[in-house]
Amino acid sequence: MKRLMLVCVMILTLALSSFLGAQADGPLPLRVFVEQVLAPMALANDYDWRIVQEFSNDELGALIDACEANGILLPEDGYVLRRYRNGESCSEESAISEVCEVFWGDNFWQWRIADRQWLRDVMAGIGYDDWEREEVPGPDDLPEDEARSILFAALHAEFGDDIPFEDPARFSAYFVFEPWEEYDEDSWAWEMECWGNGHRYIARMDRAGQNAYAFEYIERPYARAATPPEAYSLTREEAIRLAAEAIRSETGIDAPLEDPEVYSANAQPLTAASDGLLYWEVMFSSRSKDWGYCMATVEDGSRVVRIKTADVGPITPDNALRRWQNKHGFWGSWTLEIWVQLTEEIAGLPAETPEGRTLAGTKYILPTDDLLPLLRADEIAFRAAGLTRADIYCLVLIDADPHPVWKFCLETVNGTYVQGYTTVEIDAVTGEMLDLATWEYDVDPDYCVYSLHSSWAELMQEE
Repeated sequence: MKRLMLVCVMILTLALSSFLGAQADGPLPLRVFVEQVLAPMALANDYDWRIVQEFSNDELGALIDACEANGILLPEDGYVLRRYRNGESCSEESAISEVCEVFWGDNFWQWRIADRQWLRDVMAGIGYDDWEREEVPGPDDLPEDEARSILFAALHAEFGDDIPFEDPARFSAYFVFEPWEEYDEDSWAWEMECWGNGHRYIARMDRAGQNAYAFEYIERPYARAATPPEAYSLTREEAIRLAAEAIRSETGIDAPLEDPEVYSANAQPLTAASDGLLYWEVMFSSRSKDWGYCMATVEDGSRVVRIKTADVGPITPDNALRRWQNKHGFWGSWTLEIWVQLTEEIAGLPAETPEGRTLAGTKYILPTDDLLPLLRADEIAFRAAGLTRADIYCLVLIDADPHPVWKFCLETVNGTYVQGYTTVEIDAVTGEMLDLATWEYDVDPDYCVYSLHSSWAELMQEE
């Protein structure tokens, strides 16, 4: 895998050198730059069997160099530079979109319609064909600039000239062309929505630019208004202290719940829907794997504390996954090395829950030269699943008899919505596909992702 990534980087470097050589006449226009430089970069790292949806950190560095050579300075606090500085990869969608945002702003729906549709076409060309398409005005329709001007005029006519609808620093505008009047003669074709100053304004007109009107959209308030802060007798700090004392008393463990270097403590005032009782919901989120998550409620009047979760004891297989996420983030993105370290920490410890028993019974290992290379296992997994585009939601290498097993969990996404998951188990010596299972929308329970099918199926039968 690393060798192939280096080859991709070499290809990108050669392409970048060629691109720089063509820069004598000045920087390329944005569309040309994206089509001739960034899109080929995204295609260069794809495999024969699947579309790679992320730039590696090295590839991200090449992309940043190409941008700078073309006079494009990405925002220092932006997603691309943050990911690069952290040594992380970055999704191709996010990287290419952020380059366009330098020119057109960070609100996609404020871009010109033709620019939005152009980017959709570019993304479809590199394998992202699930971006929602929209109608584009034809040659017989109003020019977009004229349509915008008419709708802005309608907003000012209704709400006055002192509201700066056109100022992108003050208002976020959403502009679309949807000629529904083809199906309903009373419908509108052009629409603009402007958000700002806590208000939402909408202007609409027909396809010919006639019958423009504007109004303010007002959401219906909730049936029950929020209880004012002065109605509570406890302060946030007092609620946190009471909850912490109750958790320490209940568990007999002197957990440093109020120490800001160890825990992030938060208390939220709430009102019970059933009887209007005022109470506080207190949460303690650990900053390390040495301590776990705690949660309790404190009744505002009686000060009665009810503990919901109190994970303050030592690490066990039952809480290890949650604890380690405090340090390493979501377990699905862990490296093989982190899984091995987890195995070593919980080795020999007793487990009570199904999750803990599964984790305790699974030994994670690192690949060796005599095992099937990860890149070959990747190909087998994607071909077996019948997928060419999916995210690797989780990847582990499990010690098993007679051979270790590569376990993949592939996540398929349509736009922003998860469609489903496919788990694939591959013999890490022979390359044989041992198991394939599909899940719609979600995998439940989680341990089906990071343990062998035979292990969790047996556990489910026992339960």
